[in-house]
Amino acid sequence: MNHKNYFEIHDHKLYRYISDTGEANITIPYGVISIEAEAFRNHKSLKKIFIPDTVITIENNAFEKCGSLRELIIPASIKKIGNKAFQHCNNLKTLIFLDIPHYNFWYGEGKHKICVEDFAFFYCDHLKELHFSKTAEIMIRKAAFCDCIELRELILPAGVTEIGEDAFRSCGLETVTFSGAMPQYYDPTGFKGCTQLQKVIFSNLDFPVQNQDKWRLYRSLNQIVFCADAAQKAFADPESDSAKAFFHSELKKYFHMLMNAGHTAVISEILQNQIIPQEIIEQVIRYAIEQKNYEVQVLLMNYQYQHNLFQDIKKKFE
Repeated sequence: MNHKNYFEIHDHKLYRYISDTGEANITIPYGVISIEAEAFRNHKSLKKIFIPDTVITIENNAFEKCGSLRELIIPASIKKIGNKAFQHCNNLKTLIFLDIPHYNFWYGEGKHKICVEDFAFFYCDHLKELHFSKTAEIMIRKAAFCDCIELRELILPAGVTEIGEDAFRSCGLETVTFSGAMPQYYDPTGFKGCTQLQKVIFSNLDFPVQNQDKWRLYRSLNQIVFCADAAQKAFADPESDSAKAFFHSELKKYFHMLMNAGHTAVISEILQNQIIPQEIIEQVIRYAIEQKNYEVQVLLMNYQYQHNLFQDIKKKFE
């Protein structure tokens, strides 16, 4: 009996893989630049796919419902992962986007760009490890990782420039780390429904002003770590140049973020334990009034009153 296993390739584009032997491990031929729509859709036995670094695009639904696929490594050559490309790959556990190891003629200089399109990894409900490239500019579009319910930790590198509508909605995330600046475009629903989210870490002070009113955290959070090292240094030596830069540039945004997240108790704790410049307090009071957050407004005005009272008493003893 002759078994039929072959790739249908035209002009370096892979249109279909045909197999009657149910192969579990498949290697895309070197030289293919595009895996076309539905090329491997519903390939039930596929467990591992090797994609060479000649491939630039993975088109819509290319691997949709490949229910046995367990591990996926995306080469740095990829610029686009199409709509629903890996939707309902329910056994996918590990997803890695490779870095460019060094400069070469194929990739060119600087960051490469990759767009993860709408619903690309929707309902990959066993995905546990997700590693993004540190050398890429990454755009994560609508519901790209929605309903990845076993994904617990997410590190977003500095190259992530877009988090679209419902991008990580209803994931099992407990910790999210922003390694760089907030994305240039951030949709407020990006992490909606992440009911287990406990900690968000911002490890860079660069927090664009245009995003501060779009950013919304969720009340399930019990800890926000915002530029922890910089904040601690600023409070430890408030007269230093770096501390002044933090107070006048970042602290106001920190208060805004806490207010938007409903973390009044955290604001109260900061006011009780730290000396905050009055200029910042006045700016945040104005913001609280604009947002009609009267509870925070009262907290800040009490802090302002006590500070002024302390200064009056201090002057009398000088």
